[in-house]
Amino acid sequence: MNFNDKIAIWVDANDKSPYFGNVYVSWTLFIGSGNFGESNTFNPEPIMFSRSIDGGRTFEKSKQLSQAFNNGAVGGRQGSVIRTGNDGTVYVFWDGTISKRSAVLGARSDDGGKRFGRPFPVTYKSDVPSPFPGASFRVNSFPMADVRQSDGKIFVVWADYSSGHSVVKMTTSSNKGASWTSAQTIANIPGRSAFYPSIALKPDGKQIFVGFNAIDDNPSGTAPGAKVVSYDAYYVISGDSGTSFDKPIKISAASSDPDAATANSLTEQFIGDYNGASASNNAAWFSWTDSRNGATCSAVDEYRSGSPKPNIYDSCPSNFGDTDIFVAIVPWK
Repeated sequence: MNFNDKIAIWVDANDKSPYFGNVYVSWTLFIGSGNFGESNTFNPEPIMFSRSIDGGRTFEKSKQLSQAFNNGAVGGRQGSVIRTGNDGTVYVFWDGTISKRSAVLGARSDDGGKRFGRPFPVTYKSDVPSPFPGASFRVNSFPMADVRQSDGKIFVVWADYSSGHSVVKMTTSSNKGASWTSAQTIANIPGRSAFYPSIALKPDGKQIFVGFNAIDDNPSGTAPGAKVVSYDAYYVISGDSGTSFDKPIKISAASSDPDAATANSLTEQFIGDYNGASASNNAAWFSWTDSRNGATCSAVDEYRSGSPKPNIYDSCPSNFGDTDIFVAIVPWK
């Protein structure tokens, strides 16, 4: 049985591109059932791609962009994102490994998604722990990207973790991914770890918006539960095309407790796997999962610690597990 996961979609909206209007889709394809036992092998897990040249009415046969082989030592591939350049060049970036080290990789098509070259390295990275100390929701260091339409410069961001704390980092390429700048830290919240960053450029390319969440660091190692840690949404803006970024600004008016969110199985918290950002000439938009309107449930916390599974309708507040998608509009300065 095959499983398609982490689907990304992009439309070439540049009316000067020779491939204007093409629709591109990428995803991770888990092939077969895999084996999570003593052999420590997993499903073959390639990044796949398909395009539509008729406005999404039909899509061409999918093509494989990455290797499929996967095991506990080599690692897999996830979290792909698509963007297009000013000349219609198609870029797909994803979370993978190089020489058994976590890395961002990419692939490029110079003919509107018809053919792709071999994958190329973007940067090594230090993944955030999944879960963060004091929480139980899964988290990742997937890359997000955007391309400046004036000159085709590529910007890639991700959450990078070391010494019990994570920050947002960025690397850029001015030659279609042939080489990349050294990673720079563009957002750092003292006492809180950044995660799920997303980037969007103002159409003229002069300003850059990066939104992200940040959760309390938990150096004491307190076990997950109600009011152990909380998170908020933040953003940073660069007014000089990415040379420097302003100090982070908190967007969310109220903090979220991840313990008010839950996976369907009740075994762990759950707030999703990424955020979104987009921009126009007037403003940037940022969306995230927010649990300020949800309630925690002590019976579920006890279940996660080994007690019998509760009936949430009898044991929990009616708004346990309630999460919302919040969207912030940030006007350009």
